[in-house]
Amino acid sequence: MNKTYLVVSLSFIALIFLPSSAYRSSLQRDSIPIKLALNICPIAIEKYSDPNDQVNFIRGYRDGYKFALTKLNIPKHYYSSIDKEKRPYAKGCRLGRSQGFRDIKKSSPKCDFPDFGYKPVSDLKGKLKFGFERSEFVTSGGETYWVELPGGLRKNIPKEEVIVTGYLSPEGIYGHMGGFKKELIIRSIDNNRK
Repeated sequence: MNKTYLVVSLSFIALIFLPSSAYRSSLQRDSIPIKLALNICPIAIEKYSDPNDQVNFIRGYRDGYKFALTKLNIPKHYYSSIDKEKRPYAKGCRLGRSQGFRDIKKSSPKCDFPDFGYKPVSDLKGKLKFGFERSEFVTSGGETYWVELPGGLRKNIPKEEVIVTGYLSPEGIYGHMGGFKKELIIRSIDNNRK
């Protein structure tokens, strides 16, 4: 069988089946954006012969790339427990994270949050609450979202109600111990408007 045909075929199989096979036990149904899949599927096929390992490597790459988009700049002394793991998911995650940060440095990320199913939000009112294993945004209407934001925005978080702009995730499992149905990626905080 022609290798190019095999790579393209398996890439589309991974795209079609990734959400159902990777998340059978979870509510989250986000798949890998095509712009990432075209780069990573051939690597997954080359590295792993087991289709489950291929899918886990691709999932890791997607999650690592999404992490880079969330943080924008990795802290100097950043360390994750996943960095020492040898599993396909961990290897994909490290590769996706490093590729994401490289793309961001060059100001040419391959995709952004809408490609992962996140919807842009603006003028969302609520309060930010941070603490040990806590990172929440509680809207004026009482909904609570897990919050991710670049490190620079964490300085001087006001205690009063703020207005934020960013991206809201599809329904899934997010945050500490999977306790949140949605995730809010904050890009800007405005506490000067009334």
